[in-house]
Amino acid sequence: MQNLKYGILTGGGYIVAAAAIALLACIINSAAGEDNALFLSTPYYIFGGAGLLAATACGVIYPTLLSQSMRKYTEEYPDVPKRYIREICRGKLLLRYYFNISWICFAIGLTLFHSIEKYPLIVCILMGSGFTFLFLYIGSRKKYENL
Repeated sequence: MQNLKYGILTGGGYIVAAAAIALLACIINSAAGEDNALFLSTPYYIFGGAGLLAATACGVIYPTLLSQSMRKYTEEYPDVPKRYIREICRGKLLLRYYFNISWICFAIGLTLFHSIEKYPLIVCILMGSGFTFLFLYIGSRKKYENL
């Protein structure tokens, strides 16, 4: 049940972020005098649906991965108090998430880069997300490097 809760919360967060980006893009396009009908096309629905599925899946498997990581860490370092183990394992797991999401966004963004005229918002979101998660990874790496 906890896995489902995390999945729904993560998917809901994705929907809020996607709606905010789409609203901002529509406002910018309207101010520039361009048509917003492009956002109602099939590739944007596919992109949004795939992102929602990926976010929900990551949220669903997060508690399982965290408990496995905590169990391994407890076996490896039995002296560390339980209250610190959860925070250490959470940080390490988020670090892996940041790294994996970053390279996936870059890979898909670079693959679609030739279509930037057709789908500029998709390419910009992917590349922006890639850089965002890369910087989150770099910023968090030093904190959890030696733990």
